[in-house]
Amino acid sequence: MVELRFLSKYLVLATAFIGLFFYLVNYTKHKKRQFAETEYFLLSVFIMAGFDFLGSKFTSWFGILNYPVYNTYIITFMLFYYWWYFRLIKPKFKKNLLIAFGLLFLSFSLVNIFYIQSFYTGIQNFTYALGVIFLIISICFYFIEIFKSDMVLNITKSTHFWFSLGILLFHGTFLPFQVASEFFLLGDQKIFSTVLFFLNFVMCICFIIGFYTMKKNYNNQITDM
Repeated sequence: MVELRFLSKYLVLATAFIGLFFYLVNYTKHKKRQFAETEYFLLSVFIMAGFDFLGSKFTSWFGILNYPVYNTYIITFMLFYYWWYFRLIKPKFKKNLLIAFGLLFLSFSLVNIFYIQSFYTGIQNFTYALGVIFLIISICFYFIEIFKSDMVLNITKSTHFWFSLGILLFHGTFLPFQVASEFFLLGDQKIFSTVLFFLNFVMCICFIIGFYTMKKNYNNQITDM
């Protein structure tokens, strides 16, 4: 029986194509380059699907466990998210903090790879934990700016809000579950697979809602504060 977590790749790929559909419809309709951050995010969802497909086939292709794929995924996407929020957030102080997060995260990732945890025989849990902590702070920065701006009046119509909510619900929930699974579930793959699939489903629903809201642009109302 195929583990549920390996079905997540189809969820993510379907989300990417749904997002592409809404992007093309709205880009053609508005004829404006007002979706830059959404374009980058859409591309990231396709890349995410690519990682998921590679991860599901890696062992059969190369004869080793797929830890290198997911460790590369962790580093790549954490850095992408910091950069993406750097583009969304206007206050210079918070932008500088995001730069610091990226540099600290990358530096720690390299130290962890070479001196602490194996890149090829296990998940880089320490790297992921630090990355998620910085990511949650970054999302909080964005949410704070939303609530300080007129965007709060149309928050459910904001594409970036839904993207951020999906990211937060997935990583903010998965990190403590991952820690708990190591100590209490003793690596029970059935439970792990089910939870991972469910979190991916919730995240993809948020992303799809975000892509749907592209028809109204409520994403550029944050000002420098």
